[in-house]
Amino acid sequence: MQFRGLRRVCAGLFVLLSGAYLAWRLTIFNTDAPVLSWLFFGAEAIGVALALFTIFLSWGATNRKPGPVPGNASVDVFVPTFKEPIDVIRRTLEGAVAIEYPHRTIVLDDAGRVDVRALARDLGCTYHARGENIHAKAGNLNFGLSKSTAEFVMVFDADHIPQPNAIHQLLGYFEDPRVGLAQAPQDFYNLTSLQFVNAPNGATWHDQSYFYSIILPNADRFDGGICVGTGVIYRRSALDAIGGVPTDTVTEDLHTSLKMQKAGMATAFHPASVAYGIGESRLSDYYKVRLRWAHGNIHALRHENVFFCKGLSLRQRLNYLLVGLNYLEGWQYLIFYLIPVYSLLTGVPPFEITYFNLALIIGFPLVSYLLVQEFACGFGRFWVNEIYSMIRFPVAICASAAVFRNKLSWRPTSKQQDGRIEWQMMLPQLSVVGLSLGAIVFAVIQVWGEPQTGGMSQLLIKPEAIKTIDWTAEFEAGYSLDLLLVAGFWAMLNVIRGLIFVMKIIKTARQTHADHRFRVPLMVEMTPNSEHRGAYEVEEISLSYLRLKDGSQEAWQAGATIPARLYVPSGHVDVRLTASAEEGNAFDLHWNGSEGRQVLEHALYSVDWHRRLFHWQAEFTTPLRFLARVLRLGPKDQPVQHWRPRLRQTETGERVLHYVDQTGVEAGSMKALPSKPAIIAVEPEVKVALQGQR
Repeated sequence: MQFRGLRRVCAGLFVLLSGAYLAWRLTIFNTDAPVLSWLFFGAEAIGVALALFTIFLSWGATNRKPGPVPGNASVDVFVPTFKEPIDVIRRTLEGAVAIEYPHRTIVLDDAGRVDVRALARDLGCTYHARGENIHAKAGNLNFGLSKSTAEFVMVFDADHIPQPNAIHQLLGYFEDPRVGLAQAPQDFYNLTSLQFVNAPNGATWHDQSYFYSIILPNADRFDGGICVGTGVIYRRSALDAIGGVPTDTVTEDLHTSLKMQKAGMATAFHPASVAYGIGESRLSDYYKVRLRWAHGNIHALRHENVFFCKGLSLRQRLNYLLVGLNYLEGWQYLIFYLIPVYSLLTGVPPFEITYFNLALIIGFPLVSYLLVQEFACGFGRFWVNEIYSMIRFPVAICASAAVFRNKLSWRPTSKQQDGRIEWQMMLPQLSVVGLSLGAIVFAVIQVWGEPQTGGMSQLLIKPEAIKTIDWTAEFEAGYSLDLLLVAGFWAMLNVIRGLIFVMKIIKTARQTHADHRFRVPLMVEMTPNSEHRGAYEVEEISLSYLRLKDGSQEAWQAGATIPARLYVPSGHVDVRLTASAEEGNAFDLHWNGSEGRQVLEHALYSVDWHRRLFHWQAEFTTPLRFLARVLRLGPKDQPVQHWRPRLRQTETGERVLHYVDQTGVEAGSMKALPSKPAIIAVEPEVKVALQGQR
């Protein structure tokens, strides 16, 4: 890994600085407000502890190599389902059936629906529904195990569309007889969902990028990988050895990997996605999933007595310790949100305020943020993490109940993509904004008229006074401009965080549609009998909607129906377009028959090909990388390959879709899409070009 040696030097520097800082902080408590001082110190100590675990988890991340894929292993693919929309289940089952390795696809329907049974029959899947759905997903999987005799079992959630090489990618890890499960990252095709941040150039980041890119590869070095429940292959004998899928907690996935590791088995992590699911767009769904993870993880650690049980190594215990301690972040941020409010309302600071103290208390977080961003190896960024911490803090606080409470009831997410803004779910964050603004107004009123000025406020009025400043002089207690400047700054920062959070929710809602719109550049050609004859680049498309690239702007007559030909990598389909009255370059998409619709659906929901061509995982510029770039040290960053669609005429006169980069170099030919959702195989020259995007 690039800069590994320098990062370890930075890690040592951080340990020294943080130790010295915390020791010094104990000396500047406000003796008139000891509880307030201890709360503030505790919040800072939590931040340092989490940063130290970040160092531990990024110390030596590596990816293990799978062995050869056995050609005759028996594999059953489980798709557990419970009331998901039928179209969502259908796409997943079509992808599961299309997996290239010989296998049997088994639908485990906990809702016992007639339409799901019929769908399974039509697609050639085995269907099972149990009489009572106790223990939620874990119980359903155990029921499936009772109907299976395969040597390996692969599990996909009902909304996760498998890629055809899914089994091939994971099965080779079981060459090691110690491996009980092999896990791939959980990934999503709707990049407009709440957990994603997308750049205009196609780079994507989501709030689990650091977990899957750094934490799990690092944990994999000492068999500390964590199962996430979908995109995973289990060795059947390993499940039998631990008594099946655990039902004691609501996170059967982490609990399964923990029990396997306690039994002396290994867990393997595969660094590439093998399926793509539906990310949460509703805040309520996001909270349901995160609360289930948080509560279940803490409960599993308590249930298995992870810190004192037999069978785990020290590194494995530390890895699970972070899983539990990570949810202290909620309490940490709650303290950071409320202390400025308290100080503005009472005039009581949480520490002795001097210029020197302020310089260190403001300076240390800035230095530590830079160092921690370096440890995150490009998968974490301060401000983005701050916004997501504000999103998650209510969930982390609620999850703390798992320390005392037993199993949480299973609450499935809706999987609905309706663009709803749930204002009631934002009450914790809106309360922070309201309290902070109210406290600022209250403090302004207190100092209005005859403001008590202090060293800081006088310095702002006369900057030249810095030459004679007494850095150790303590600011006077009570309401003053100094208090308003210090506490008001942090309160306003929290207001900005909250407002950006609200903007993020609103933006997500506006980009969310029941028929998901993919930003996949295709080509559409208006037929010869159209007055707008010609080929145009598609910028966004769904099964019912199409929007042309802005550069293709023309005066389309609203409501006019235009016959057209839509080109996808597997060929073309004839469609009818109705120009939108609201958007100048947008059209409603109509089909001449179901076959054409299926061709586009298979192209769009065969996610991996366009994810690799047009969207890739973002790596933020770390301080060391930025410094190396400025000083021109080391190799230059490879330019991002931007592929644009074009139509090319073959020797037979047929027009086909292909892609070129910004210099006009072709991306190479692409093989035809299979009849079911699957990856599009690209030629070697495309794969070489794609490496510059990673």
